[in-house]
Amino acid sequence: MLPNLNGSRDPKDSGARAGGPASGSTRAKGEKGEEIARKYLRRRGFKIVDVNYHTSGGEIDIVAREKDYLVFVEVKARLSKEFDDPLAWIPPRKQDRIVKAAIVYIKAHRLGSSAVRFDVVTVDAGGEVTHIRDAFRPSERFFV
Repeated sequence: MLPNLNGSRDPKDSGARAGGPASGSTRAKGEKGEEIARKYLRRRGFKIVDVNYHTSGGEIDIVAREKDYLVFVEVKARLSKEFDDPLAWIPPRKQDRIVKAAIVYIKAHRLGSSAVRFDVVTVDAGGEVTHIRDAFRPSERFFV
């Protein structure tokens, strides 16, 4: 059963959330990382269909199409060139929020028959990109 959440996309969203504004440098770093990630994906044949899709429960950085797949992409940017394990930056709780936002997106756009994948793109301080296809999958609780 899918969660019943309402999705919205606000391109004017500054990144600020209840509890205080987002750090300007953090937001700028994120926006630059997302721009680099979009260019990277386009060069590899992805069609970008949406960016910064917000719901009450989460956000998707990039929604893209690659062949028959609808791909939800989480972008992580880092100020240093060292990146450890990129998946450590996306713990299970964050993954669940991305999956919930993806479900809202799929329902809102009537894409229920689409094959879906969750990718992660990391961008380091030097602009080097790492793309992890099928980086995570919905947890078992989404298949009830």
